[in-house]
Amino acid sequence: MEQFKIRCSAISEIMGALKGGLTDVQSKNLATLEAKEKRTAKQEETRKELLAKRDMPKELPKTCITYLEKWVKERLYDWREELDTDPINKGKECEDEAIAMTIDRFGLSYNEKCNQSFENDWITGSPDLMYEDEVFDTKVSFTPKSFPLFVTEPMKKYNYNYWCQGQGYQALTGRRKYSVVYALVNTPKAIVDKEVYHKTRHLSSVEAEEMELKIRINHNYDQVNLKDKIKRFEFSYDEYFIEAVYRRVELCREYIKNNLLTKLTTEK
Repeated sequence: MEQFKIRCSAISEIMGALKGGLTDVQSKNLATLEAKEKRTAKQEETRKELLAKRDMPKELPKTCITYLEKWVKERLYDWREELDTDPINKGKECEDEAIAMTIDRFGLSYNEKCNQSFENDWITGSPDLMYEDEVFDTKVSFTPKSFPLFVTEPMKKYNYNYWCQGQGYQALTGRRKYSVVYALVNTPKAIVDKEVYHKTRHLSSVEAEEMELKIRINHNYDQVNLKDKIKRFEFSYDEYFIEAVYRRVELCREYIKNNLLTKLTTEK
């Protein structure tokens, strides 16, 4: 089986806190005790307890283990889980339009979606838009409800998954500026038609007509200014986080080797 590498879009899946080890406070207490030239009997006992806890094997978080089990299954069975929801399908169908809106809104030089895949020894990925010193990734909002128009929080707090993804892309491309851009795009007709069908099929003709008009209006934003259909979150590279990702990938490889592959049958 191929060596495990994490996709940028899935970095957050493996980066939960390890179980075991020392808390930040315990680490500081240990450092303080280690720095003392003389320790009382109680302090020495505490130091040994902290050292033992520090050196205990760390356990990967449950979310990480679940992801690794899925990763092994995908390769063992040559299988991929296909997610089929209207928001996901809209995102796929409208990606090029979102990129065009991003270029227009921020006066960027024309660029097509990046089709180049990047990888290093630990991570893989392909960003949407790449320039000499900056990377952009677009996210299509399904409706105004999911469009973060008034969000002022930094991306790391608002959407940790996208922040992790952006760190990965910066590590792979060497760019040190990154933007996540949300775009509010008209919903494709096929998706709107499906919603109309499901919400009107049991209504009277008059009610169905009124409901259909409401649905189609709710998925069209032609009357809205471009600046109100684009939301940009910028952030920079965090080298310490990426180093932590690399260390976590190494732990994931050990777990796959020692805890998952050993459970596969060797019978022919």
